[in-house]
Amino acid sequence: MKEHCAYYPIAIPTPADRRWDTPLLDRLAATGGDYFIPVGILGAGDWELLLQRRGEGPLRVELLSSEFESVVDDCFDGGAQLKIPFHIDDTGRYVLRLRGKGGHPLRLSRLQLGRVARGPATGSVSGKPQQ
Repeated sequence: MKEHCAYYPIAIPTPADRRWDTPLLDRLAATGGDYFIPVGILGAGDWELLLQRRGEGPLRVELLSSEFESVVDDCFDGGAQLKIPFHIDDTGRYVLRLRGKGGHPLRLSRLQLGRVARGPATGSVSGKPQQ
């Protein structure tokens, strides 16, 4: 019986500046255009995820802790650029899972994670969550 659940290790290091460019993102893309990206250790506090896409269409964004706790799990229908604020309660290792929806393959050109210096995340995004 399995005693410990964990994600499979990925042999691509997390960029120190938390910026992923097109060549690195292309290496992390699955055949169907989905992404599974280890983003490393995120400290407690307010953060922002910036996604720049090649093309448009709906997508699902999931940010999960190493214990499979969901921080972000929503579908968005926005343009080529999307900003998503979020809050981390507990410092730990996190992974980002991104999927195109409705037959729209997802192709990223840039991904960036950064701390937000102001108050708590409001949950607002520049793209529109799908209803």
